[in-house]
Amino acid sequence: GSDMRSSCVCLILLYCCSWLCCLSQAQMSINPPLNPVSPRPRIRAVNLGGWLVTEGWILPSLFDDIPNKDLLDGTQLQFKSVTQNAYVAAEQGGGAALIANWASASGWETFKLWRIDQTTFNFKVFGNQFVGVGSTGVVVAMVTTPGPSETFKLVRNDNNQNRMRIRAPNGLFLQVTLSCSADFGDSTS
Repeated sequence: GSDMRSSCVCLILLYCCSWLCCLSQAQMSINPPLNPVSPRPRIRAVNLGGWLVTEGWILPSLFDDIPNKDLLDGTQLQFKSVTQNAYVAAEQGGGAALIANWASASGWETFKLWRIDQTTFNFKVFGNQFVGVGSTGVVVAMVTTPGPSETFKLVRNDNNQNRMRIRAPNGLFLQVTLSCSADFGDSTS
C-alpha cells in the first residue's frame, strides 16, 4: 500500500518535471535568449513607484503642504549671476572653484539639490561632488560627502520667487565676480 503510493507520487513528480522541462525548452525555442552562449531566461520586472516609493508625479496632492515644494531632493537648479549676467558653473563638472562665465546653461551649470529642511540645502554638481566654502571663502566643488561647510540656505526674493540669494555656512552671501566667493554681507535688496 504505502510503497505503491510512494511510487505513484514519485512517478507523477517525474512526469511533471519532464513536462516542465519540455515546456521550458519549447519557450526557449520560441523566444531565444539574447546571448546564445548563456541560455539564461529573460528577466522581467515591475515598477513599484507609488506603491513602495512616494513620488510627486504619481500623487501631487501629497506634497501640497510642503513649504518650497518646488525645491525637493533631486531638483536641478541653474544659477545666473545678476552682476555678471552669466551662469555659475562647476568647471569640468567639479573638482575646482565655481566660476560664472557661461552665457547658456548645460550640465556643468546644473546643481542638484539635497534638501535638509525647507530652506537649507546641499548642492551636488555634475561630477558628484558637493559645493562648499573653502577656508579662504572661495566656493568650490571638491568633496564627495557633505559636511557643515557644504550647507547653504536659499533666501528667496519676496517679489519674485525665482530670484534667490545663497547664504553660505559662514553667514555671508555668495557673490560672483568671475569666481564665486562667500564674502558678501547681509543686504536688503
